[in-house]
Amino acid sequence: MKNVLSMVVIMGTLAVLLTGCGPAKNDIEAFLKPYEVNTTVESYVLQPPDTITVVCSEIEQINGVTQTIRADGKVSFEDLGEMTAAGKTPAELASEITEKLRSLYALDGDYPLDVQISKPASKVYYVFGEVGRPGAMQFNGRVTVLNALALTDPQITAWRSEITIVRPDGKPEFNDKGKPVFKARKMLKINLNDMVAKGDTSENVLLQENDIVWVPPTPLAAIANVLAEFVRPIGLALQPMASYSQIQRYE
Repeated sequence: MKNVLSMVVIMGTLAVLLTGCGPAKNDIEAFLKPYEVNTTVESYVLQPPDTITVVCSEIEQINGVTQTIRADGKVSFEDLGEMTAAGKTPAELASEITEKLRSLYALDGDYPLDVQISKPASKVYYVFGEVGRPGAMQFNGRVTVLNALALTDPQITAWRSEITIVRPDGKPEFNDKGKPVFKARKMLKINLNDMVAKGDTSENVLLQENDIVWVPPTPLAAIANVLAEFVRPIGLALQPMASYSQIQRYE
């Protein structure tokens, strides 16, 4: 029993040490503030399962038509047939639709048709850790870290002063063993307590597609998690014995 307790203490101590390890530096210069940039959809590349809406007041048949890009990357319109949408910007797709429509209708102006993004479902960021709703979240181009945390509900076990944003590098280098190494990743530590209690939004940065927000457990919560992982197998092993004892009691 003494050995077991010693192991639990060691594991708990390691949990505290590991939980307290944050990023080596804050790359805040790599993260933009909401007031420093005007995010637009001009460079947005459509992918499944984004949903688009066509706006063309001159042609009733297509005006307001909404399409979700299929898994094959295409959309289809009455009289126009199938068109490839994946890999194109909304402006590029609007230009192709306009070109096809001009063969059927008389259109005025250089830009008589617009393609709007109704639901940017293909772009996501991630929130993991001590939150009520972890996982992939829809990215709309104007998500701040405070938005992300408000949507995912940090739990009482969250270490709110040690939240970290990780911005992965999409082009890893490879070491001599062929393993990818993401040297260019950026990391920023966030203090949610200061944001909420003091109104300090200096770290309320804009997220980008594929950003990862990690909400670590507090040291005590980390110890509790380690203990739970240690005790759970013991509890499962004792269940058959407990069931047998109950059966014996009623015989």
